[in-house]
Amino acid sequence: MVGRKASYVFDSSQSGSTFECTIDGSDVPCATKSLVLRKLKPGDHVFTVAARNGDGVVDATPARARFSVVYNERVLARSTRGWKTVKNREAYKNTFVTTSRRGRVLSVDVEDVRRVALLVIKDKGLGRLAVSLDGKRLKVLPTKAKRLKVSRLKRVAKFSRPTSGTLTIRSLDKKPVAIDGIGLFHR
Repeated sequence: MVGRKASYVFDSSQSGSTFECTIDGSDVPCATKSLVLRKLKPGDHVFTVAARNGDGVVDATPARARFSVVYNERVLARSTRGWKTVKNREAYKNTFVTTSRRGRVLSVDVEDVRRVALLVIKDKGLGRLAVSLDGKRLKVLPTKAKRLKVSRLKRVAKFSRPTSGTLTIRSLDKKPVAIDGIGLFHR
């Protein structure tokens, strides 16, 4: 998910039911039939909600939702010079990094990831990015588009088993590229 909050609406087939909710195993108040989880940290999360009927019996099979929150681009180390941080209210967490120079590299060490996605800005005249893990190229992402698209989450790789290493992102052209965040998913 792109953002730091998640909204849920829930109900029970038994009138007068109340609810018990958890996020990542910790109780969260959910007195009404909806809940907004705020200030979520980047990474994987599990939300559960169980109905409690009028007799106090709690549903033994709570509803469960798994979701992930992307990291801001600040987790990426600037392995080469030439990247500039830009403040922008439309960007994820209000900033992104950009370069117009070929061969500029960002990196992050990843541990036990199953999926990787890149949050990019797409627009006319933008260049391409190459994403590699420990030197093995995973994908080339074009960021050129017919019109501006802010905070577009683009899948880079899906692994059959948990994978670790150094993920690098390299600019391939002498055209601008803009990175807004990265999704490192463990499920």
